[in-house]
Amino acid sequence: PPARPRDAEVAGSDYERCMALAMIDPARALAEAQTWARDEGGDAAQHCAATALIQLGEPERAAELLERLGREALAPPHARAALLAQAGQLWLAAGRPDRAHAAATLGLAARPGDPELLTDRAIAAASQGRFDEAIEDLSRVVDLRPRQAEPLVLRASAWRQLGQPDLAGDDLARALALDPANPEALLERGLLRRDQ
Repeated sequence: PPARPRDAEVAGSDYERCMALAMIDPARALAEAQTWARDEGGDAAQHCAATALIQLGEPERAAELLERLGREALAPPHARAALLAQAGQLWLAAGRPDRAHAAATLGLAARPGDPELLTDRAIAAASQGRFDEAIEDLSRVVDLRPRQAEPLVLRASAWRQLGQPDLAGDDLARALALDPANPEALLERGLLRRDQ
């Protein structure tokens, strides 16, 4: 998990033990975390429970818990944003781009302009066919990280989906200038050529 709740510092060894157990015996860790949460384990217990749920292959339950933690945890904004980012990624994995978009938007309220959250929200928007919104977020990421190929490739894909081959080609040319062997850029260039 990308962030620790603030009360994990207070929980100390209990939190560390629960998180380690979640990796090797997630069913037991989940049961212990739920008991610990009832005994005032707080955010640390809930975070451990979410981690165990991820390991158990229950992304929707884990996403619900991480989303709630991201909204309510006694944690600094960057930690809440990281929890919401993870919730959004789990929602995408569970085939729920609508919930992923909402989680990323909540994360951006806690940490405006975060490139990872903007990228996640763009992917969620594109998954719902909302390519204009995806381009808007990806353009902000390109401005923040002009030396990275990934946001250019993602934006090129959105341009292609909107029937804008010239703009897609421009982004792919920039991405391949940054990373000539980028497999996603090469694939996207092939798809663009096929469409043309």
